[in-house]
Amino acid sequence: MPRGGHHCCVVGCKSNSTYSVPKRRFFRIPAATTRPELRQKWINLIKRAPPFQVTNNTRLCDLHFVDNEPTLANPLPVLTMGYTVHTPKLRRQLFRHDVEYIPKKRKRVEQPIAEDISGDCPGANFPVQEDTALPDNLEAAVPEIQHDTDSLGIDHSYCTLPGHPTVNIPLSPTNDQYDKSSSTCDIQNESGDLPALVKKMKSEIEALKNQVLKLQNINKTRPKFSLADIMSSDKKIHLYTGFTSYKCLHVIFEKLVKKRASKLSMSTKSWRAKLPWYKRGRSTGRKPSGPRKLSLENEFLLVLMKIKLDLLDEDLADRFGISQSSVSQLINRWIPVVAACLKKLIVWPSRDLVRSHLPAKFKGPYARTRVIVDCAEIFIEKPSNILARQQTYSNYKHHNTAKFLVGISPTGGVTTLSKAWGGRASDKHIVQNSEAEFLDKLDVGDLVMADRGFDISDILARRCCTLVIPPFTRGKTQLSQHEVEQGRQISILRIHVERAIERIKRFRILQGVFPLKRIGLLNDILTVCAALTNLLPPLIVDQPNQERINEISGLNV
Repeated sequence: MPRGGHHCCVVGCKSNSTYSVPKRRFFRIPAATTRPELRQKWINLIKRAPPFQVTNNTRLCDLHFVDNEPTLANPLPVLTMGYTVHTPKLRRQLFRHDVEYIPKKRKRVEQPIAEDISGDCPGANFPVQEDTALPDNLEAAVPEIQHDTDSLGIDHSYCTLPGHPTVNIPLSPTNDQYDKSSSTCDIQNESGDLPALVKKMKSEIEALKNQVLKLQNINKTRPKFSLADIMSSDKKIHLYTGFTSYKCLHVIFEKLVKKRASKLSMSTKSWRAKLPWYKRGRSTGRKPSGPRKLSLENEFLLVLMKIKLDLLDEDLADRFGISQSSVSQLINRWIPVVAACLKKLIVWPSRDLVRSHLPAKFKGPYARTRVIVDCAEIFIEKPSNILARQQTYSNYKHHNTAKFLVGISPTGGVTTLSKAWGGRASDKHIVQNSEAEFLDKLDVGDLVMADRGFDISDILARRCCTLVIPPFTRGKTQLSQHEVEQGRQISILRIHVERAIERIKRFRILQGVFPLKRIGLLNDILTVCAALTNLLPPLIVDQPNQERINEISGLNV
């Protein structure tokens, strides 16, 4: 390759293998020994002057081929092959001639009736002789002039000659002449009111201009996407927010979120924003931000869309007509508030309430079941810190993860949720350090159901509780028939916690790799997702209750 890279040999083409952006592909001219005819066709199409010689470094770029490369269908370079000279069109030459200009003037010439008929009337095609004399008895030759103004509605007189076409000769002014004269008089009469009319029209034009500017400003400030666009469809509400219906969303917002969200400040110095701007000092104080660009409902919708769909900040900024920094600021300040409000939906029910709504599947040896627990993991970005990278690496997922504990009631509702831990933490470590979220809520004699990986029987024994897990073949060669049946029954009941975790992970913000820049919001995001899953229909429904629900809803089962 030459030092400066390959250059395209076509005249006018500036493609270079080193500096062209985007990168171009270059093709060698066919060899004279293997394909001489194709080589000659290429050289003829290149159209270079005789001093031009083809060498081993002669190349053509992909811009000159129909398929961006020589193919069997299009092997020849035929696009933009140089020497395309556009000859300008010559202007038509104009020559000035000395011609005397003679203006034409219309002259009114009074002539006899016969001459007027022959010259001016287009309907008179008969010849008139100069020597022809009119008869004396003109009245006998010419019929009586008929005035049929009532039938025609026009003030005309009609003259007819025997053996010739009828000729109409106007004898009185027409109606158009009267109309022109009358309109001229009206303009002259109204000329006194003309300044007032012009002033009135100008004021109307200014009012319309102001109205147009006002509408343009409204269209600029109105977001492209708002809650009003989806509030009529419950399906769209569930798609964008996770709520089951707009009615549910409105009630939660009005009763739980609105009061606390109205106190949010969008200023970087929240404690200074409460003071007047002139009392904050010249060094750090500044004027507070202007009025909110979005309503509280649309800000709430933006945060829910980020959690449910994990849309890019640029996408949300374009949808709602705000800047990307404003979107990031809204997400960072709204999520803790929403989590604190929706945390009230994660309720630990009493023992009596659990037993009163216990599904038929749990009755029998597992009637004292209070909670079913399991741990879940989500992927996170790899930390740059070595210690953090070690603490978050999961041998089970082979990735850096965050791990959290989920507990559900026998009916399927989320009743407990721990904070997030590194993926290296064991299930026993998470349970042991979740006293406020889980252990302190247990009562004496409660039954906790879990997977066989939860070795927490000693922790629960201190609180007089029982752990139920599927049996395993530790120190045994084979399970007995009773243990196999017991394990199958426990697995059928324990699988519902997996379904609850799957509901939580339907929120797309937990499906991908969670960014480290928002790792501080992970606990709040998990709280919001778990709370919204409790608004969905229950996971476990008794058969009689299900039949009753189907009967009410009109389903045929």
